[in-house]
Amino acid sequence: MTSWQNNTWVHPSPSKTVFVFVHGILSNSDGCWRNKKTGAYWPSLVAEDRNFEGASVFVSGYTASVGAGIYDARDAADEVLTRLKSTALDPPPLSKDRLLFVCHSQGGIVVREMLRSFPTKFTGKKVGLVLCGSPSWGSLWAKYLAPAVFLIRFRQASALKWGAGSLVDLDRAFLELLHTRTLDISGMCLIETRGPLRLPKIVSEASATRYFPWKRIPRSTHGDIVKPNKPDHLSHEHLRQFAEEHGFLTQKQFKKACMAIQYSMATLNEVYAQPAAPQRRAAAISELRKTANEALNLADKDYGRVQRQLSKMLEAPLDASGRWAFSNFSREDFDSLRKELAALVNQPGQPE
Repeated sequence: MTSWQNNTWVHPSPSKTVFVFVHGILSNSDGCWRNKKTGAYWPSLVAEDRNFEGASVFVSGYTASVGAGIYDARDAADEVLTRLKSTALDPPPLSKDRLLFVCHSQGGIVVREMLRSFPTKFTGKKVGLVLCGSPSWGSLWAKYLAPAVFLIRFRQASALKWGAGSLVDLDRAFLELLHTRTLDISGMCLIETRGPLRLPKIVSEASATRYFPWKRIPRSTHGDIVKPNKPDHLSHEHLRQFAEEHGFLTQKQFKKACMAIQYSMATLNEVYAQPAAPQRRAAAISELRKTANEALNLADKDYGRVQRQLSKMLEAPLDASGRWAFSNFSREDFDSLRKELAALVNQPGQPE
């Protein structure tokens, strides 16, 4: 697999959200996420599941083989960032407003290193981290393998030793990044519940649950946790729920925001239908502008006339005469927008 095959769109779409899958050590963007028994491929499950609202899906990789030598996690972070912002990809994944990173094992270290080292690249964006068996504090397995790792000068593996200096440094920096809220970051940890062949788990709960709320995946090994075979697998379900609860999937919230606009528009009509104090009119206009802004921020694709009319209303200056709320946005425009919102809100299910 070449580097560009290791970094490719699984499902590009107009959505403002992109799910970025970042593999672990000694793996790649195919083998990491593919269930060997069924052939199911987790990025494709996300792309094909309508509950993920047509969000974009991208797989991202870095040099992670034994032959990487002294190529460390900082180098890997730079490589991932270079691919994410590459104009050779149309569009570059980094151009999206909301990026949800699904990281397996060392992939979580690489992404945390990227956020720590290049925070300005993510300023103003919503960033999510779903860390799957990611050894934030290292793995005891790496300690046992240390002599062999030293002989082949495999720096990425040596850095995974429990309490390794580079991990301690990254841990401190990432906690500070979360504490200062320099970036808009939310996250969740998924953890394995058994080791291979009745051996200890590759990544302990203490190491895999350091930064965010966490969920155990039953009967899962370190590799199984990122190879769901169908949409009702708990790893897949937890990913969807996290994306919904933290604003990466927004169609349900958008529909509720449109209902709030309808209520605000009805209130404004009532205020203008009777002699009202200027304060009541000002409050009604302010509430309508607020709900319209919220809806536009939640819109995850082009809703055509609804979005254009909402934008036109927000851009229209207030009518100084007091006979109507907005200049350049007539009552006819207002009534047309109400009809468009009603059609969208009343259609079955989520807006398409």
